[in-house]
Amino acid sequence: MKFKTSFINTGILLNDLRRYSMVGLVYLLGLLASIPLQLFMLYSRDVDTTFSYWNYTRVLDPSSSAFLGILTLIIPVLTGLLLFRYLQTNKATDMEHSLPVKRNTLYTTRVVAGIILLCTPIIITALTTWGVVNGLGLEAISNNHIFTWMSVSLLFNLILFMTSVAIGMVTGMSWIQGILTYIVLFLPSGLSMLVLYNLEIYVYGLATSAYSRGIEGLSPLVRLMEQHRTPIELNEVIIYLILIVALFFIGKYLYQKRHLESAGNAITFDILRPIFKYGVTFSFMLVLGAYFYGVQGGLAWTYFGYVIGALIGYFLAEILLNRSIYVFKWKNIKGFGIYSLIIILLIGLLNTNIIGYETRQPDLAEVESIYLNNSFYQLYQSDRVVPKHIIDYDMHRAVPIYTKQENIENIHALHEAIIDNIDEEKEELDSINRYERRKHVALVYNLKNGNKMYRHYHISYVKYGELLKPIYESREYKEFNYEILKLDSNRVNSINFNAIHTNKNLQISDQQLIKETISVIQKDIYELTFEEMMRGNSRKPAWATGSIFFNNDEHRTSITFEKSYNNFEQWLKDNGKLEQVRIMPNEIDRIIVTGIKDQQVDDLMHWERRARLTDRHYIEQLLEKPDTIIVDEKDKIEICLRAFYERTDQPQKEVILQLKNGDNFGGYLIEDEIPEFLR
Repeated sequence: MKFKTSFINTGILLNDLRRYSMVGLVYLLGLLASIPLQLFMLYSRDVDTTFSYWNYTRVLDPSSSAFLGILTLIIPVLTGLLLFRYLQTNKATDMEHSLPVKRNTLYTTRVVAGIILLCTPIIITALTTWGVVNGLGLEAISNNHIFTWMSVSLLFNLILFMTSVAIGMVTGMSWIQGILTYIVLFLPSGLSMLVLYNLEIYVYGLATSAYSRGIEGLSPLVRLMEQHRTPIELNEVIIYLILIVALFFIGKYLYQKRHLESAGNAITFDILRPIFKYGVTFSFMLVLGAYFYGVQGGLAWTYFGYVIGALIGYFLAEILLNRSIYVFKWKNIKGFGIYSLIIILLIGLLNTNIIGYETRQPDLAEVESIYLNNSFYQLYQSDRVVPKHIIDYDMHRAVPIYTKQENIENIHALHEAIIDNIDEEKEELDSINRYERRKHVALVYNLKNGNKMYRHYHISYVKYGELLKPIYESREYKEFNYEILKLDSNRVNSINFNAIHTNKNLQISDQQLIKETISVIQKDIYELTFEEMMRGNSRKPAWATGSIFFNNDEHRTSITFEKSYNNFEQWLKDNGKLEQVRIMPNEIDRIIVTGIKDQQVDDLMHWERRARLTDRHYIEQLLEKPDTIIVDEKDKIEICLRAFYERTDQPQKEVILQLKNGDNFGGYLIEDEIPEFLR
């Protein structure tokens, strides 16, 4: 009996449960409205219990249900704030600690009260959901779904609550307690991401997106929102349980050491004040530096963001710590100066490639295979486990890991050339036009000893064209990037094409024609040149786009009839189907061609360029220009149709094609493809 009395105080516990019962009641009503009621509402829309598996299961997902997500994130933190609110005012603190109850008992009692207030609504909701699911016969949701939701909710509620409690011991202001709770919960991944993003500015080739994949899971908040895609594993549960117990004892220790008169202070322990001050300074500095780099580009703007962010963060922290705006004193200015010198030294070290990260490359003999793509996304998709009810098109694409020795050597040579040009590449990335005609290159070396090496670059496809060409023109590359090359025509039910710039379409459902279509397009793709596949920011529109539909309701994939598909075009012509799948010269009344300067196009958004094609006043102005040419001969119209680009970063002439039905569309001609009759 004495043990129970010293562990918790029953009177205080019952008083807290009565006093804050409204929190538990609101939480319960919110959970009931978010889950059982939502399930019943979905069921009432369609009596068929197999209706939309995804719609039913997403009700249990905090990241898909906004109201459920808000409840899960706010109520546990709010509970911690309310139960220990007395610590934030001197009068309430003195009154509570004048009771004949030990601090340990006060602390433990209020933690137990919080656990009861949070866990009871979750358990009641789980039982109610179980009753609704079984009563309605919802086969989409199993008992395992409900138990998993309940377990995960209990786990994360306790993490958020205990973090709020522990943070409440180190601050004397409730609003700072709430803010710091979310910051601390997000800190492991958030701060790491900020550091990585800023390191990317100085360390050329840093594979930020690859390294960040594991970092995101360090934050309980991020992990909570992602657990529907990647279920919580047993080892994570054990880690989180240890974290909950650790937070309990950390909070208990800090409660014992906390001075009662510290209520109202931003930070209650002197040893934590500099950590808080410089942590806020560093975070503000990274955020604004990354912001200005992302918006403006260039190191000058990045440094400007660092200075402004550090100043705001440093003196804001001083104002909070001193509860006064009179913080511009020599002592504080001196402290900011010392901080600035340390940061300048760190930036200087980053620019020296002191650890050799930028120039490191494995020997060719050590390489077993290489992943090459424009991002690491496809590599991550290979690790995902997607439920059968979800159609995920990315799961059907082959992961581009190159094993052919010739391609390994070519990719290695490309990487070697990038390393040789590091200084030049950095200068180009620091310029205002750093995104002009460039492409992303994501590399992963899979070494024979089992290690991996990640790099990510943003390079000019023109400068490295000779090195990229043999890679892109290889069968291995094309089979990774064109799904149709690995496609079994026996699985195909039909192929539909929709002509661009006109409402014509073609459907192919005859099995023999389907096989011929796929075979001919495959031949065209294997014959594609690097120049046809890579046009920088330019885009030459296809004749038609469409879809391949598979038997037995399998996933469908897209297909295009590109202007470079000469074999397929001839096949369509031989089968009398060409006019069904592309716009023809006899459908165009005339083409207006006029000269244009690069800057005029660069200054216009794509939607603005499209809008002016139907502007009668603009077209009349073009017709009055002395360099405007009207093309109305069918053979010349065909040449212009094949040559024009819908978008390009190197325009020389603008073309507006006026159809006989009154519609207009247009684009641009580039220097090396302007027809002779227009020069």
